[in-house]
Amino acid sequence: QLQATTAGELYTNVIQQVSEKAKNVLKFITGFGILASITKIAKDFGATIDKIGETFGSLTNLGQEFQSDLLDASVEATALGGGIEDVAAITSTLASNFGVSLDDAAQLSSKIFDTSKALGISSDEASNLFGTLMQTANLSADQAEKLSEGAAQLARQRGVAPNAVLKDLAQSAETI
Repeated sequence: QLQATTAGELYTNVIQQVSEKAKNVLKFITGFGILASITKIAKDFGATIDKIGETFGSLTNLGQEFQSDLLDASVEATALGGGIEDVAAITSTLASNFGVSLDDAAQLSSKIFDTSKALGISSDEASNLFGTLMQTANLSADQAEKLSEGAAQLARQRGVAPNAVLKDLAQSAETI
C-alpha cells in the first residue's frame, strides 16, 4: 500500500516498488538462464556419450580410462573445430585397421586430429597415414608426426602441394 503525504514521497515509494519488482524479475531470468545452460550441457554430454556408444558399443565394457581419454581428446578436437565424431573415427581406424589398442588409439586421436588440421588433410587420411607409418616403419606416434610434417615441408620446398602428397600417402596405406 502506498501512503504518502507529498507527491515526492509518492514518487519515491513507486520507484522503490518498481525497483524491487525489477530485481525479482532479474533474479528469475538469471536463474532460468543458469538452468537452461545446465540443461544444454547435460544434453550435449549425453549426445557425446551416445556417439561414443554408437561407434564402440557399450561404454561399461570399454573401461573408465578409455572413456576419459576419448572425452579429453574430444575437448581438444572441439577447440580445433572438430568433435567427438572425428576422435571416434580416428580411434576406430587405428584400432581396427592397424592393431593399435583402444586405449592407445584414444590417447593418440587428439594428436592425429591436430596434425590433420596442421597438414590440411582429413582426420581419416591422417589416421591412415599415422597408422601406416607406425605399422610399416615401426615408428612411434611422435616419429610419425615428425615424418609427416617433414614430408609436408619437403613437398612445399619442391613446389608440390603438401596436402596432396600426404593424401596420396594416406590413400596408399593398402599398397604399402
